Amino acid sequence: MQKEECVGCKTHFEEGCKLPMEGLSIELKNYPIPIKDQKHRWVLLKTICSLLNSKGGTIFIGADDSTGEVRGVSIQRKDRDDFKIFIQQLSERIQPKVDLSDR
Repeated sequence: MQKEECVGCKTHFEEGCKLPMEGLSIELKNYPIPIKDQKHRWVLLKTICSLLNSKGGTIFIGADDSTGEVRGVSIQRKDRDDFKIFIQQLSERIQPKVDLSDR
């Protein structure tokens, strides 16, 4: 059975579906939440800056960057809230200001 490709502007995807492959405006990261590894935090900051220095884009967390397959992320409410704060704190280090509005 072929896996269905994810389409549309969504914030949640079913495990196993396929996302578009990485490109100029799409980055896939298979990081656990919360992101405790300093290397992963640094790479995420550089990725955000890279997208901002081009035409913008989307970072999908919980997806395999070599296949585009959604692996999923198990996340508790507190971890989700802490992750939002982490992203806000990262964005404060970037000039000009970053629009973090949800789609």
